[in-house]
Amino acid sequence: ANWNHKLAKTKEEYLYNYMAKNLYMLECPVSSEYDMETKVPGKVVTYIRLLPLEYFNQSPDKPEGNNSQTKSTMVTYKTNNPKIFWQAP
Repeated sequence: ANWNHKLAKTKEEYLYNYMAKNLYMLECPVSSEYDMETKVPGKVVTYIRLLPLEYFNQSPDKPEGNNSQTKSTMVTYKTNNPKIFWQAP
């Protein structure tokens, strides 16, 4: 990778130190069900995200976002533990 001839990196450095964190982040709904993502007032949509140990943005463990237009809430749990991520609800 060569960022406009300003910062040259080897392929290994780019892939293993930079891109690896982006390639191995998984996210899925906590409860996969009909109409899960439809945003209606008062609805809470919950996801869980499996992060690499080296990922720069580890916290907060449970960020929440509110949509002022739909009056719904999005919650995303973050974990580095694959057993927690893959367990059935």
